[in-house]
Amino acid sequence: MTEAAGGDLARALSQVALSLEAERTGGERSTGDMVHAIARAAVTTVPGAECATVSLVRRRHGIQTLARTEGARLEVDRLQERTREGPYADAIWHRPTYRVDDLVADSRCPTFGPRVARLGSRSLLSLRLLRVSDRITALSLFARRPGSFDDRSELVGLLFAAHAAVALASWQREDQLREAIRSRDVIGQAKGMLMERHRISHERAFLMLTRASQATNIRVREIAENLVRDHPVRAGSHPTPADRGAGTGAAAVARGAPLRGAP
Repeated sequence: MTEAAGGDLARALSQVALSLEAERTGGERSTGDMVHAIARAAVTTVPGAECATVSLVRRRHGIQTLARTEGARLEVDRLQERTREGPYADAIWHRPTYRVDDLVADSRCPTFGPRVARLGSRSLLSLRLLRVSDRITALSLFARRPGSFDDRSELVGLLFAAHAAVALASWQREDQLREAIRSRDVIGQAKGMLMERHRISHERAFLMLTRASQATNIRVREIAENLVRDHPVRAGSHPTPADRGAGTGAAAVARGAPLRGAP
């Protein structure tokens, strides 16, 4: 690679990093927004790419398409599941890239390749973004003509994947933190409601929520959300006849009914 080409690549990747950081810090957005941003940025960054998908690959649990750009086909991931061929069948677990110069003629995917070609793509470049235990987040790039991806495409793709992986991992950590805060807040509201309604301590209120969760096989957060949404309590209020009726989960907690396993 020449010095000029190296400078162009550095500038392009710097722009990618800035754009993904802007996406990450741009207000109330989800991990899904970041994944879509990665797919779009990959198409404009990696030489030869025309469209892209980002997928979650789980051993023994199939493939989930998380994002795709215009022109990318959902059927590609389904074909990999059905034929057990292609990058996500095995290769991407063992190496960071998987390149197919001509999907019609590649011996590694004799069934999958021609079927993808009939959908309009002849070249494929797949890149591993993240691997956590038995799950991989992967990026696949497609082009209509054979031989669209070369060694430079693969190099740029690897560098892009490194930048994207950092941004995605950071976003996922922030998402988990936001989710934990939301759970804490709604559980706190539900505990407060139970304490006021039943004149109990916060420890007893939390015990009521956990016993309801065990009895109904519903997460504590969902019990709390249902309670806050469906059983608002006003200051000085007491259980109504409706509260004392039949019910489980949030309704049972709201009226203070005994739950299976409660003392």
